[in-house]
Amino acid sequence: MRNPKRSDVPEREIIDACNAFHNGTGPTPDVALAHKYPVKVILAKMDQMSDKGILNYGVSLRTSWVENDPYNDRPPDIPPLE
Repeated sequence: MRNPKRSDVPEREIIDACNAFHNGTGPTPDVALAHKYPVKVILAKMDQMSDKGILNYGVSLRTSWVENDPYNDRPPDIPPLE
């Protein structure tokens, strides 16, 4: 079994985890998704999404918020475009 990489983490999962954290219904995304992916892979994906303008953050990438949700009009069962 190979090690997970950034492309294995769907953007939709990161967006949902960020929204849950800021709604007060979940932990930070790195903690929320740590049971599925290594933390450093999650943070690398979040950094990539920040570079694309999807996420934004102040001091810590761990507490990023969704700046521009490209899937906002898409039902959650449709996988994100990578």
